Amino acid sequence: MVHNAAGDVVSVADNAVVRIAHVSLVAQQDAVLWRGIMAAQQDRPALFEQFDAAAITPSSDGTSVRDRDGYVTTVGAVRAVARKRGYQRETPDEGPWFFRFTKLFTELGIEVHITISGALIPEQNDDAVSIFELTFVRVDDVSRVPMTIAEVPPVLLRETYRDYLAFAAKGAFDPEWTSAIKTQP
Repeated sequence: MVHNAAGDVVSVADNAVVRIAHVSLVAQQDAVLWRGIMAAQQDRPALFEQFDAAAITPSSDGTSVRDRDGYVTTVGAVRAVARKRGYQRETPDEGPWFFRFTKLFTELGIEVHITISGALIPEQNDDAVSIFELTFVRVDDVSRVPMTIAEVPPVLLRETYRDYLAFAAKGAFDPEWTSAIKTQP
């Protein structure tokens, strides 16, 4: 069965194109309606949360999202979330430290970075790290160009922001986070 935003069952022509509704692609009032429909169907939970209401606020320069900067958790917790959501630890350029988890969307030519305060390799599961920012890089065979948040496709932005929140949800904001973590020498 296919439903519209009012919750009515609709007929779909055999040659119709159907796409999944997403908060980034519908009007705000339709998103509110869809959230109500999803909540009312408790016996059939949604496969994924495509109608969350979380606002995304870019940094002042428009190049990142940093609203969870200073959330402290452990390397082990962050690594578990990263693996579950398809991110890989970056390969360190120099020395035994890494600072981000990455996820490549090859078909879009976009790499997502979730930056942390840094962790020593080999990782110690209980070492504290702070979540910093969510950024995007346009990649191809010859270049890597940072993107502004406005350049990121809306669904990709929303879903990777959800990843960023999942990283931060493994910890809590610590106003004294700089004293809670190890830093690169």
